[in-house]
Formats: sequence, structure tokens, C-alpha cells
Amino acid sequence: MQKTRPIREGGVLAALLAIGHLACGASAETGPVTSTLCTTSFTACGGDPTGTWNVAGVCLDGDLAAALNAERSSACAAQTTGADVRVTGSVMYTAAAAGADPVVIYKGTTEERSTESVSPACAMDTYGVTTLDANGCTQIQTMLVNNDPAKKVTCGLSGVNCGCRVTIVRARNVQNLVTMTGSNIVESDDATYDVCVTGNAMVQRQTRAGNVGAITRMEKR
Repeated sequence: MQKTRPIREGGVLAALLAIGHLACGASAETGPVTSTLCTTSFTACGGDPTGTWNVAGVCLDGDLAAALNAERSSACAAQTTGADVRVTGSVMYTAAAAGADPVVIYKGTTEERSTESVSPACAMDTYGVTTLDANGCTQIQTMLVNNDPAKKVTCGLSGVNCGCRVTIVRARNVQNLVTMTGSNIVESDDATYDVCVTGNAMVQRQTRAGNVGAITRMEKR
């Protein structure tokens, strides 16, 4: 469902079925977040997405934490120690009709989780925190929250670093215009993703960071 940083939200409930079985798992609530990795590759094949679909699962086709770290300064190149994405809900695609463009209607929730380990060098470089003590860690927590009501952040000292757990839960109840070209879909909010529809299963892939994509399985009602 959609875009943010540190984990980019997308306008798609990206999906995984039909092309193989892409396993989904859960992360423990203590220690680094463990990504739910796909066990088979995704191949875009196009197809007709018209209809109503329930999200059945999400996996990642690469190391999302590493991809996020690659976008940071060298001082923070190891900040994210784990990242994962979960999606629930449904999506409905309408067909084009006389005088009406095709649309997609989302009813669901996206949950993005990550664990962060901010070193003293990273604290100074990116957060402007000169002393990484309990107070400095609290400052980092406040900056990570950034007045976002959908974001929950808890930070505490872990050795010489500040360890944080970030959870972003966003309800997504929106309607977008859609344009499909081959196996690629672009929405009116600029979200773009690839799709493969086979029978009553749809698989979509959307890039989250670097070359890492979220793959979500959807099943037709």
C-alpha cells in the first residue's frame, strides 16, 4: 500500500502466488527484525487485474535493511539491522468503461518495521547528537518519530550505540486512477509496480529501496 522512508510505502498491495510458493514468516518482537524473504523469484506476466482481491501474504526479494543502509551516509551505513513489510486487506480494480477511467480502490493496512543501531559517529553525522548517552538516545527517538502519528519508536542505549525499534502502521483507504502498460501498472499517485495474474491469483512487485522489492500474494474473491 504506500510510500515512506525509511521503508518506502508503495501504492500497491504487492503480491505473491501463481508463480510459485513464496513463503511468509513472522519476526520476533525482541532482537533485530527478520525480513520475510521470498523463496522463489517473481516474473511479471501481465494479465487482467479487474475484480476484488484479498491480500494473502507479503515477502521481500532481497535484503531490505542493506538496501536502506546503502542510501545513507557512510557514518550510518550500518544503522538498520533489520526491516520487514506486512500488508493486510483488499484491493479492487475496475475496468475502463465509457466515460470512466479504470480505478483501484484500497481497503487495508500496511505495517513497516525496522530495528536501528545508531553509532556515536552516525548520531553526530545524521542526527546532530554530540553525546550518545540516555538523553542523546531520547533525542534520536524524537527525531525518528518526526511528529508522525502512524509511527511508534522506542529507543534505548545498547552498549555504545542507541538501539531503536520502529513500527509504522498506516490505514490505506483510497482510490487511484490506474494505467496498465504490458505487465506494469502506474497509479495516479505515481506508485508503480509489476504484475502477474494467473487465474484467481495475482502477484505484484514494488520496489521499496534500491533493487529490493516487496512481493505480495493476492487471491480473488
